[in-house]
Amino acid sequence: MNYTIFKKNYPKSCNLFFEWLALQEEIDYVDNAWFFYFFTNYFDWLPRWFIINNEKHIQELIKIYPNNFNKAENEIQLFVNSENDYDKVFNCLEILLSKKLI
Repeated sequence: MNYTIFKKNYPKSCNLFFEWLALQEEIDYVDNAWFFYFFTNYFDWLPRWFIINNEKHIQELIKIYPNNFNKAENEIQLFVNSENDYDKVFNCLEILLSKKLI
């Protein structure tokens, strides 16, 4: 993910990510694995899926991601298979931060 696009599109998430990253052990390289570890602080994880099951989060995000809502499980499921898929997860995090739900 390009940093300038990341910073422009997700300013609150970007700040939170780098604050979190600064608390980790010595890091000289950041790749998708770090995004994965960062997101697991906020969302549940199943192989290739981030799961949002907090009721307040669901009520806010279902308006934007109705196709990702699993009614049977009462959760929003975001498929993550490649770097581009992280945009959805960052967008959710950005929305929740903007609404002060995180």
